[in-house]
Amino acid sequence: MCTHACTYSHMPLDKTGVAQVMVANIRCAEIASDQLSGFVMDQAWKDLEAEARSGTGEVVRGFNTRLMGLVDSCLQGYEADAMYFDPKVRNAKLQELSAKLWEVVTPAVADQVSALRSQHLNAALKDLQLATGSDRDAAGISGAGGQGAGAGTTDGDTSTSRPALRPAPFGEAARCVQASTTAAFRRAFAEDVRLEGTDWDGRTAAAEFEKELAERVEALRGERIEEAVQAVQRQLANAVSGPVISLLDSCTPGVWRRLHAAARNAAASTEKTLLRKLEGFELEPSEVEALQRKLTDMAQAKLENHVREAALTRISRMKDRFTEVFTLDEQKTPRMWRPQDKIPSLAYDARLAASQVLAQLAVIRPPEESTDGKADVAADTVEAAVLDLAKADLEGSPSSSPPLFILSAESWLGMHDSLFRCCSAFGLLSCR
Repeated sequence: MCTHACTYSHMPLDKTGVAQVMVANIRCAEIASDQLSGFVMDQAWKDLEAEARSGTGEVVRGFNTRLMGLVDSCLQGYEADAMYFDPKVRNAKLQELSAKLWEVVTPAVADQVSALRSQHLNAALKDLQLATGSDRDAAGISGAGGQGAGAGTTDGDTSTSRPALRPAPFGEAARCVQASTTAAFRRAFAEDVRLEGTDWDGRTAAAEFEKELAERVEALRGERIEEAVQAVQRQLANAVSGPVISLLDSCTPGVWRRLHAAARNAAASTEKTLLRKLEGFELEPSEVEALQRKLTDMAQAKLENHVREAALTRISRMKDRFTEVFTLDEQKTPRMWRPQDKIPSLAYDARLAASQVLAQLAVIRPPEESTDGKADVAADTVEAAVLDLAKADLEGSPSSSPPLFILSAESWLGMHDSLFRCCSAFGLLSCR
């Protein structure tokens, strides 16, 4: 047994392919491990990694050239030491070494790609903001690409400033900035980061950059549109409030037509202002329609809010209306009482005018174009019921319609949530 073992251990290696493969596997693995350790401990790689992963957001100039030089040196060192071993084993271990090397360097490469992407994204958004903003001239920007001279110079007591430049339309500036920035990103990537023959050849990074840049531009576009909409909404609120409050102060018969007309006019006026502000944003028809609907809905909501506030103060408004009709003449001056004045008749008119206020505030009438007529019929019925009840009380005669059933109902046919429960105010009508 011992003799056989000794004989086998001294057999020439070229007599058995199995032994050659075994030795090649062991030695090539050792060589690869040594080369990988040497690469990791190499001071040149440590310095490059520290620069690449410093977290400053700066791109290391010539990063790809320096990295490929270190990687190639490591692989060449392996090939030189393993050149006499089995080719298949040698190549297999070379592939394993290459994969492990890329595992080591990938975080640094990824950080450089991220830094390059952030650098160009920030520059693009800054250029776009300056190209389309009102402070563009003060920033010294004359074009969408961020090129231009300063806005002004000061030398001692003498100062010269260039005239303000008109901001570029957002859509036009966005296309210009996206094209120029994408080209600049590709050039910078090729110069400092591209690693040919690897996943970092630039194609995927460029596609991801274009996608993220488009998303950032669209987000900025949305912010600008929203800013314009909010500014116009504030203008719309003021445009609706003025005439609506004035109409509600008088609250004369037929006031709802004038209220809705005031809201429509305010919405139409501010709509023109908004579209003028958004001319350069290249809005789709659906976007324009949505914004128009938003302004119309806001005008209606503002109108309804004022009506609800008026309804909460209906008692004082009815008293004010009574006082106005009873104590003021046709010229709205204090009435000069004369023996021939018919006080009961004036009181009748004043109390009927007060009931008109209640009738107008009883329900919210939706715009005529948004209904099929049922809501108007229901509102007219309620208004007529209030006035019929008031007249019956004033004249001391029975009502010609059943207003109490209408006024105490939980809901009215054809009306959405627009009921003002004004039953508690009816006591004023029966006061003598």
